[in-house]
Amino acid sequence: TGCGRTDAGVHALRYVADFRTTSGISTEKLPAALNSLLPRDISVLAAFEIPGSFHSTRSCVRKEYIYKIHLGKTRSPFLRDLALHYPYPFNFAEVKKACANFVGTHDFSAMRTLGTPVKSTVRTMYSCDAEISGDMAYIYMCANGFLYNMARAITGTLLEVARNKTSADGIPEILLSRDRARAGATAPAH
Repeated sequence: TGCGRTDAGVHALRYVADFRTTSGISTEKLPAALNSLLPRDISVLAAFEIPGSFHSTRSCVRKEYIYKIHLGKTRSPFLRDLALHYPYPFNFAEVKKACANFVGTHDFSAMRTLGTPVKSTVRTMYSCDAEISGDMAYIYMCANGFLYNMARAITGTLLEVARNKTSADGIPEILLSRDRARAGATAPAH
């Protein structure tokens, strides 16, 4: 059982999964044994014995997304699958201001794509922030859970703020509207 799912084109730095086994392979040797069988784009970093009550999905209390944006004038082939190339104006101060408006407990209906049915569209965003380093911008989001395409919809909305097409102060109104059409486009999977 995995802790959640990722969209095609999205990479996980740390992904927790649990399983039961009767294998005689020790916990210490299990990552190497699994890595010898897995495709090259997946690596097991560690293995732990856990209580039987642990469930990767239901026991998860926080998830964090990092969206990487390459602000260079020319796209980099080395970042092709890892960062969105965005050669447009980027109003960093407004993006940081807008990020703060996502923090808290909100109905995030305006920031999701209809997909898998959920019991509630209310989520708690523990943190949302932006950082620039060189020609890279990073959007960090940490919440108790994410709706389908929520992180990418928030990023798309922040990109509209970056280009001064949407006001940072308008984010609370967009959230309250619960209207997906009021938010920015879903950013591509990177």
